[in-house]
Formats: sequence, C-alpha cells, structure tokens
Amino acid sequence: MELFGIVAEFNPFHNGHKRLIDALKDKHPDAVVAVIMSGAFSQRGEVCLYDKWTRAKFALLCGCDLVFELPQLYATASLQYFAQGAIKSLLATGALKGLAFGSESGDGLNLRKFSGFLRDEPKAYREALREILKRGRSYGEAQYEALTQFFTNVPDKDAPNDRLAMQYLSHLPKGMSVFALRRQVFHQSEYALVHEAPASYIRGALLSGKSCRPYVPEEIYMIYQEQRGQWKFPHMRQYYKIIESQLLGVSANELAVRLGLSDGFENRMKEVLNDARDYEAFLELAQTRQYTKSRISRLLLRLLSDHTLEETSEVSYLRLLGTSSLGKMALRQLERSSEVPIINAVAKSYTMLSPLGQKMLNLDIRRQDLQYLFQDRRNYPYGSDYRNPPIVL
Repeated sequence: MELFGIVAEFNPFHNGHKRLIDALKDKHPDAVVAVIMSGAFSQRGEVCLYDKWTRAKFALLCGCDLVFELPQLYATASLQYFAQGAIKSLLATGALKGLAFGSESGDGLNLRKFSGFLRDEPKAYREALREILKRGRSYGEAQYEALTQFFTNVPDKDAPNDRLAMQYLSHLPKGMSVFALRRQVFHQSEYALVHEAPASYIRGALLSGKSCRPYVPEEIYMIYQEQRGQWKFPHMRQYYKIIESQLLGVSANELAVRLGLSDGFENRMKEVLNDARDYEAFLELAQTRQYTKSRISRLLLRLLSDHTLEETSEVSYLRLLGTSSLGKMALRQLERSSEVPIINAVAKSYTMLSPLGQKMLNLDIRRQDLQYLFQDRRNYPYGSDYRNPPIVL
C-alpha cells in the first residue's frame, strides 16, 4: 500500500484541493490518499464554515480515501505545533509513504532544504532566533529573519503555505516521498481566477450569500446547495458576548493562568474590553507585533472551551471521519500497523484510550458542540460525535 498523507482544513473544499488530489493520483496511481483534517475550529482560531462530516464527505467525493480528524489540541495550535501534531498523526498510521501539499513555490526540494535546518536547529540559528524574539517579533517573523541569516529566498509572510510546508517537512522522516504542487492562487488573496479561488475568498462569498459554483468541484456543488436550506454559517462574532463574559468573570491574574500568559498581555485583553464593541474590533485593538490576530483568536477560543493540555502532547488516537471503498481495504492494514487506536465509534473508545487521549477527545467533542451552538437542534443535536458514524462511500 502506498499511503500518501495530506494535511488540510478544507474550510471549505474547493477546486484547488481537488487539483492537488488529482495531480497526486496522476503521479502515483496506486496511492491511498489519507487526509488529516481539522474539525470544528481552524488553526487561525476561527470556527469552520461547515462541520467536519460535511467536509469529510466533500473530500471523499473528490478522490480522498481516508479522512481522519486532527485533534483540536493540534488543529488550533500555533503553526509549529499544528504541523507537528498533523505529521505525527499521519506517521502514527505506521504506513505513511509520503506527504502531498500545495504551496506558493511548489518546490519540494528547496523547501526540504529549509526544513532540514529547522529540524536540526544549529546552535547559531537558535541563538539568532532567541535574540530576534527578544525584540518583540512574533514567532513567524523571528523564524523568517533568523533563516535569512543563513539562506536566500526564504519564504516570507506572503508565502504562508511554503512556510507551513517547511514545518511539515521538518517532522517528516528524511526518506519519505514529497509531492509538492504549485498553487495557482495565493492564500488570503482578494482575487479569484475563473475556476479557482482561495478558501478565504470563497468563505467571504458564501457568508455574503454569493454563489461559489465556479470555484468548487461539480461533484460536491449539490451538497453546497443542500446545505443552504438547513445550515447557518457560523462566525466568531456570534461568540463575542460569551467571550466578553468569560473575560469579565476572571481577574487578570486568573486570566494569565488560564491562558498560560507570563508577559502581561492579560492586562491588555482586559483593557480593550471597554472600547471593543465586537469580535473584530477586539482583535484590532488588542493586537501587537508579537500577538497577531490569529494568536489572539486562539487565546479567545481557549476561553470558550478551556483546556490544560500541552500542545506538545503525544498523539493518542486516530479518529476516522470517513472512508472510500479503497480506504476500507487500507484500514485493514492500518489496524495492524497503527501505533495508536483507530476510533470508529466514540462511545466505545474510552476503554481504548489513555487518560491523555480521553482529555484530547473530550476537547474535540466540546468544540464540535460549540460549533453547533447556533444551529437548529433538530438537525444538529449536541453530542453528534457519539451519534455520527464514519461516512462510507
């Protein structure tokens, strides 16, 4: 079995994602495509536009064979721990042969050169990184500046997928295959091509009631249409009053403990409450060079569903969200090779999991209920993780 992994959010699934899957299968016709996909909330600390079962179905209809949920502990972590958790989850299958991804450069060889440096972390690099962080730079900015002291053409903030790929590859064993595809549109771009647009553009279109048809595969467009009748697009601004109440309900010292802060940023969070009238305004007023909007969003999400887990915690399970017929055959081998339990039914999983695994799974379940907070309970009941079996196509 030639198992290739893809790390994804599919928030939402679009033509660019399908182009990557098709290109991978053209190059590796026997590949089993296994996706490790974020669940209810994304790495930027934002609620995903569709639930994980809908997005898993999109992926399966467009060529993926296995979809596993990336635990929320990693899915909403900082970039380096998001990548580490995702790659370690794929490696935990015990059968991974390679990794596929899209990026601005599409140059897997060059990105692997940078990633090897990040993995080995020579002393001179560590010292440079530490000095730059002392100047108040965010980790991403500091990493870029430190790398430029040793290399030219280092991907910067305008190439976030290249930088993410570097993080992936720094955790991938050296002998594994890498399949990189050049993106046709850049991440967070305000513009779309005729048949391709970034996920941020499509999210904006859907939230404003516009059609996304030119940018999503025909195989799944009907599902997008069906969702219009019952699914209410969630947005973080809907959670702001809950966030306000959480911030008001604790002292600055308590807030620092809950969020693991040690540099006084908890005071800034408390101070901007009087002037921030909504979620976007809070992020705008609270941000600093070191605390980006995404970083603050992740902190606010922790307020909504508090947890004390460490982002460096070891992978404890693989949660199956869906499988194709080819994926079902691959699962038989994975059940023998996997280094961690593969969860098909959450209700039966607790006896299979360590105490750490139980805490991680509980966070996934709480976050899924949080995503459903503004939905019709008849269609989207709380506790769906216990009710919904993996999708089989």
